[in-house]
Amino acid sequence: MSLARATLLSDRRDRRHGETWTGVQRAKNDAIYGIVALLLLVLRLVPKPLIVASGRALGRAAFFLLTRERRIALANLSSVSVGTGDVERRVIAKSAFEELGVSLGEVACVLVGGSFEPVVFEETERTKLREAVSEGRGVVFVSAHLGAWERLFFTLKEAGFPIMTVARESYDPRFTRLYDRVRGEGRSLYRGTREFGDAAKVHLRSGQILGIPMDLASRVPSIEIPFLGLLAEVPTGAARLALGTGAVVLVGTLQPGDGGRESRKLTIERISAVSSTSERENSVRDLTTQLAAALARRILAMPEAWLWMHDRFRGGTRRN
Repeated sequence: MSLARATLLSDRRDRRHGETWTGVQRAKNDAIYGIVALLLLVLRLVPKPLIVASGRALGRAAFFLLTRERRIALANLSSVSVGTGDVERRVIAKSAFEELGVSLGEVACVLVGGSFEPVVFEETERTKLREAVSEGRGVVFVSAHLGAWERLFFTLKEAGFPIMTVARESYDPRFTRLYDRVRGEGRSLYRGTREFGDAAKVHLRSGQILGIPMDLASRVPSIEIPFLGLLAEVPTGAARLALGTGAVVLVGTLQPGDGGRESRKLTIERISAVSSTSERENSVRDLTTQLAAALARRILAMPEAWLWMHDRFRGGTRRN
């Protein structure tokens, strides 16, 4: 999960493009931030397990109260043919809402002075990442919102891997500063800045890892390709960076572990990226298609953890 998942279910206008807030917007945004700041102060007095449990309860309540988002989740599950019927899809959708609440609780714990619990990161997976980094070409690490993305990011940092992550600034700069507190100061590249493209290339060419979640619809250059069996707009930034720098391309997400329903582990796979200078756009499309397919397989292996309430497809056409 990205921290932005915490505001996924809201519909707020923002001012990330140089404009200024109106008086009404400023009053509203000050009130929102004030409520969040007060809540974080209160949460400092709450045991961390209770914060996470409360997050799960909040997600469960959201499933019942947010009728529009529940309908989107159930429609997405039906369109993608996840589950064998309405009852099973409802169970999966409810679990996805609870997972979102748990992730929000984990992020809140970090903001009040705690830390993420690293996920299981087995030696075979560490070796894959070490070998990719050792090539010295940089690593484009593509991921998805399967559980808390920040928790996965924390796991890689704790394991000693030099990683930065691509992120979108918040509509309110004060929330962007909270993002930095969660990920670590200076560990995010914000794609809305003029320096983003050059900074990302410099990071990769220095042999480091750049984490890019790319499973959600986003206001970035995208192409329409199959994703989870439907035509959808999929961002091309990861493919363009990899092809432009020669970086190694990995896909890494949480996947079901060996210890039951709640067990998760980090798994990594390498994707072959072949650059064709004469047909660059075809290369971008081919690599983006490979990445979308790899992420789709992982989402379908753990559907209860993905953001089905996100309006990802918006009427996309089924592709068999």
